[in-house]
This record gives sequence, structure tokens and C-alpha cells, in this order.
Amino acid sequence: MSLFELKFEAENIHTSLDRRENYRMVGFSNDSYVYKNYVILQRAICSSSQDHSIYLEWNGNVCTNTIHKATLSFHLFTIEFNSTRIIVDLSNVSLDLKIINYLESILGNLLEIKMM
Repeated sequence: MSLFELKFEAENIHTSLDRRENYRMVGFSNDSYVYKNYVILQRAICSSSQDHSIYLEWNGNVCTNTIHKATLSFHLFTIEFNSTRIIVDLSNVSLDLKIINYLESILGNLLEIKMM
């Protein structure tokens, strides 16, 4: 089985919490306005919600509940699912606690954090 790999350097990270629409979201893109590469992760906030799946969108492709593993370090964020690996270079952005908390909330035990 061949592995498709998407790699890009993030220039922008966006977080969103919408209680009215019941979701928490984190997005990474190579540019703030004219982006070629992007990744969006989203999950419902309330566990009583009918749909508590993980929504993943990357460059126009969409899937739910397919992530096998995600790894976060100071300089890289990697998502592995099906036969795909997405590697986001975080060298040009700063990871604050809010972003890390959102990723933990969305990905749960699928996220491995390596900040050492």
C-alpha cells in the first residue's frame, strides 16, 4: 500500500469555538488569505450531541473518524489516516496553550504530544 504524503509550512493557525453551532475547530494554512494548502479539524463540543465524530478537511478533501494517530511537537504536527500522512511544519507559527488544548479536545487519545 502506497502512502500519500502532504507536507506544507503553516503561516497561520486559526481556532474557533462556536457554542451556538456546537463545535470546536483548529485550522492550519500556508497563508492567511490566499492559501494553497490547509487542514481543518473539528469536533462537537457537547458529548450529548448526536455527532461526536472528528471532522477532517484538507485541501478540499473531507472525511470523518479516519484518523489513526496525530503527533504534535514544537515544529511539526502530523496526522495519519487511511493511506495518507499530513505533515504541517510549525516553524513559522507559535503554539499557544489554547491551540494545544483545542487539539487535545478534538483528537483525544489519538494525539501524542512531544514537546521535549
